[in-house]
Order: sequence, then C-alpha cells, then structure tokens
Amino acid sequence: MTAFDGRAQLVEELSEKDVTIIFKGDHKQSGRMISYDPGKSITIVTSNGDTLTYQQSEIYRIKRKRPYNMAFTREFDVTGPQHGYLGEYNFELEGRSPVPFGFSTVQGYQFLPWLRLGAGYQYMRMNGISVLNADGTKAKTSVNSNIIFGDAKVFFTRSLFNPFFDLRLGGALDNGRGFYYNLSLGCRFGLRSSKRMALNVAMGIANNRFIVRNVDNKAVLLHLRAGFEF
Repeated sequence: MTAFDGRAQLVEELSEKDVTIIFKGDHKQSGRMISYDPGKSITIVTSNGDTLTYQQSEIYRIKRKRPYNMAFTREFDVTGPQHGYLGEYNFELEGRSPVPFGFSTVQGYQFLPWLRLGAGYQYMRMNGISVLNADGTKAKTSVNSNIIFGDAKVFFTRSLFNPFFDLRLGGALDNGRGFYYNLSLGCRFGLRSSKRMALNVAMGIANNRFIVRNVDNKAVLLHLRAGFEF
C-alpha cells in the first residue's frame, strides 16, 4: 500500500506543504507540493526551482517535513510553548523538617521558542523553626515569607516533553528583608488537547534570605515545584 491509496484527506493535509517523497528504490526527493491527483501523480517544486511530477507507481510513501523553519514565527511549533502571555501557578516545597510549603504564581511572556521572561510572587509557610529568646531559652515559631521575584526560563526542545532551566531572583517583603534566588531544572509536559496548557515539575536549590523578628534564615535548601500553566 502506498501513501496515495484512497486518502483524499492527504490532499488537504499536504497541499502547499514541504514534503519528502520516498521512492520504491529507497532514494528520496524533497520539495513543496503544488498539486496532487489521488492515486495517479504528485507535482512538487524543488529548492532549485525545478518542477517535477511523479507517478504513483514510482512512490513508496510521502513524508511531510516537520516545520522547524516555522519555529520563530508568531505561533512557534504547535507542540512547544506558544508565543505570547503565559501564566503559571505552582505548589512549592523545601527540603527541611518541618517541611516549608507554599505557592507561587508567575506571569510572563514567551518571546522565543526557547525563552520566557516574567515576574512573580511566592508565599512560603515555615513551621517549627527554632529561635533563641532574649533570656537564652529556645522556642518554636512559624514564619510567613512573601517574595517578589523576576523569572527567566530557558527551554531545550520544542516537543510535548520539554526540559527547561528556571532562574528566579528577588527578595522578601513585609517584615523580612534579604536576597532570594532559586535555580531549578525541570520539565514541561505539554497537553495534546491544547497548544498553551502544560504541567510543570522542577527541582533545584533555593536560598530565601530573610530576617523576621529573631529568625535569621540563611539556609540553601532543596526545592521542589509542581504546577500548571496556560
């Protein structure tokens, strides 16, 4: 069976598309398809400007080229992060006992298929932190950390399974003060049902440097993040 056998839908899918024709002798010819007569022939224009017509009897199959050349157009590749505004909502955990937990949101813009820039807010709740009182006794306390940060995310592929590097830089607000950074490696799991929606999972290190009352937080901690973008 060849690619021509009874597939009228192929006309719509391949019309004015870059294709590679694979012949029965295993050699190939690439070009832009300009006409197709199901079950009979196909006509293409090569990169040299030659117009070539081939009969069905010569052809084993027709393969449509992946649109890498369209990766930097307005919408990018349909399987990767899409051009324009994207929002993220994440659940955050840090590697300490009791485990600090919280959430974050990032509002950003996908400038290129591999680059997204944005800004965000993160809230972390830290329970059971030991503090030294003025009289020398120790006590447990809970601390809320509110962080504003800038975010840069670099993607490595344009597939549904898309590894990325994420850098967050910012500082604590409210009664806290100090420098915050988060370096993470993760993966974006794109949804086939939507060009813009995806699940994100990342792990890295974070340093939330803040001072609240008599709590001096300096630790560099393992950080886990999971969330959703649209």
